Formats: sequence, C-alpha cells, structure tokens
Amino acid sequence: MRRILDWLRLRLKRKEKKLSGNWAVLLIDMQTRFLQGFDEVRREKLVACQMSIVRCCADCDIPLVLVEFDDESTIETLTKAIEATYRHEKITKTTADAFSRPELLNCLRGWDINGVVLMGIYAAECAKETAKSALGNHLEIATSGVDCRCRSSENSKIRQTD
Repeated sequence: MRRILDWLRLRLKRKEKKLSGNWAVLLIDMQTRFLQGFDEVRREKLVACQMSIVRCCADCDIPLVLVEFDDESTIETLTKAIEATYRHEKITKTTADAFSRPELLNCLRGWDINGVVLMGIYAAECAKETAKSALGNHLEIATSGVDCRCRSSENSKIRQTD
C-alpha cells in the first residue's frame, strides 16, 4: 500500500505519458464479515494502509468510489474518512463485478475518469471481475499489489504499482 500511495502522489506531481489521464480509487468490499478471516494485526495494518490512500484522495482531490456488497456497510473508520473526501460515491453491488451496476461507470464517466486503482478484499473474485469489466469499458487499471489473477496478454493494461 505504501507504493500505491507514493504512486498516487507521483501521479499528481508529474505528467508522464505512461501515467496519463484521470484516475479514481475503488475501495471494494471492506465489510466486517469479509475481514473475519484476518487476525487483528493484519486487519489493523490493512485498514491503516487504506486510510492513508483515502487521506491522499482527500488531500489531492482524487475521486473515490466505495463499493459495498449487498447493502452491508463498510467498516465505520473507512466510511467516515471517505465521506470527508470531496469527490466520493457509494455503489452497492449484488454480484462480484462492481460494474454490474451502471451507476459505477456513469459516475466515473461523469468525473472524466480513464483509469481506476483497485483496493480492498477478495482479489481472486470481486477485484478480478471488476478489473475485467473495467478493461472491457476501456479503463486502465492499477492494483495495490494484490493478486488479481487476471493477468494475461489480453489484459496487458493492468498496472501493478509494486
């Protein structure tokens, strides 16, 4: 997560061809039940890292979309921090793919976004399906170093920041 934070800050300071365009952060599935498999130390570290990214979004006016599964609330610490960001949206999904709801793409298009940074839980399923749909909607993607398990020659637009 430290590298993704550095990457976001660098992105704002430099105009590099490989980092062109407008980016948003998608925080996916940070509900309590999805964190039950984590020990307390790992859970606290994950939330602290994500809080750093949320603060960076707030400080640098980077749009942030909170993606929740099936009306389950995101952990309170993150929710409060996200609500303090200038440009944020909350999307509720009922499938693994956050783009199954047209509101997500409409929101990103409204902000003129052409790339998304994915962070959250369940990289092997929810982040993977969301990443595939992002690419299908002609968005670039970056991850915070999680195992998306969807890298292939057809998905060469995936940028891992680690």
